[in-house]
Amino acid sequence: MKIVSAILTGQATIPTGSGIANLLDAGISWIERASYPAELGLKLILFVEPESAELGRQATLDIAVRAYNDETDPILSVTGTFDAELNPTHVGEDTFGVLIPVGIDLASVPIPQEGRYIVELGFDGQPESVVKFRARLFDTSNSTTATKGD
Repeated sequence: MKIVSAILTGQATIPTGSGIANLLDAGISWIERASYPAELGLKLILFVEPESAELGRQATLDIAVRAYNDETDPILSVTGTFDAELNPTHVGEDTFGVLIPVGIDLASVPIPQEGRYIVELGFDGQPESVVKFRARLFDTSNSTTATKGD
């Protein structure tokens, strides 16, 4: 199992059995909030590439959200599972180029203060991928929205 892509997004849906993800505000690399602590308010979408032998089994995904360059306890650390199944329209056993979309709701993750943060991802205890983002105070003199990507 390999993470091909990991994307922070404002909104996302994964239609059942479609093998695709619909993303809005995808690729977010920073958030702005009026004050901290504040909720992250985002979803994480992964595109996972399975090996043929991994199909039909549950994959164990490890997720940790922490301040960048901080090896102390993470803000969030969870382990979850998902079924590594192909969408019903897939034909044959060859998984070359096949991606499985996985959605993780991180909306309520508490971000304690301004700064740099990372989301660490891996399978079965093996780190594999990192998504970075920045948290900053909302500038009331600027007319930008509260969540934005660079």
